[in-house]
Amino acid sequence: MGIPCLVEIRGISMTKLGDRDFLSIDGSSDIKVVESRAGRGPPIDYIIAAKNIIYTKTSISEATGGLVEIRGIVSYVGDIFIRWYCEKCGGRAEREYGKLVCRNCGDTTGIPRPSLTIFVDDGTGIAKAILAGKDVEQIVKKSVGEMLEEIDMKGLEMDRYSPDDLRNKLSGEEVVIRGSARMGSDGILRIIVEDIETPKVEYEISFLSSKVRNMIAELLEEGDKVDQSSGGEQRA
Repeated sequence: MGIPCLVEIRGISMTKLGDRDFLSIDGSSDIKVVESRAGRGPPIDYIIAAKNIIYTKTSISEATGGLVEIRGIVSYVGDIFIRWYCEKCGGRAEREYGKLVCRNCGDTTGIPRPSLTIFVDDGTGIAKAILAGKDVEQIVKKSVGEMLEEIDMKGLEMDRYSPDDLRNKLSGEEVVIRGSARMGSDGILRIIVEDIETPKVEYEISFLSSKVRNMIAELLEEGDKVDQSSGGEQRA
């Protein structure tokens, strides 16, 4: 299937999230290509196209909440805090006298879940971005089990891991962050991160070049219409 293209989709369900409608497609859905428009613009990556639909690109100063995409420089990388959750009910488990206790279920072996906070500055404001679970393990390139082992071996503060390699790598780097945002009581935007990556410069250049070409083509077309109209009036 060439991209972009015009499609007809049947057998879908619709979910409303805030002021947006999302379409869900599954194995029973039927997708028919009505018209291929390949060649009319640069190839569009499916994932990038989907992200552009789901997340609203905005500056930190203008963001108030919802699903957003921001872009800025990492100004701070915090320590990783490992929190524990009950394997039965999923509630928080706290350490008491050397063991983990769930308020609902009592003693528990617990499931560890890491969380990491970074601050991003885009020149208009600062946002607090929070990563958790597998996202932290992927960005640190260590499992939570490996972090706990290292904490124990080095005699570090319990359930607190310092990602020095990541801190050196990320600090001062430009990143694109997508996630669910809300304004904190302290006036700082908080984003629960769903996706973090470095900017795809090649794609952005291609996309902007296409936009400029389309704008020029539209201006030339409007100019031709004006010339034709002026010529008709002169002949009359």
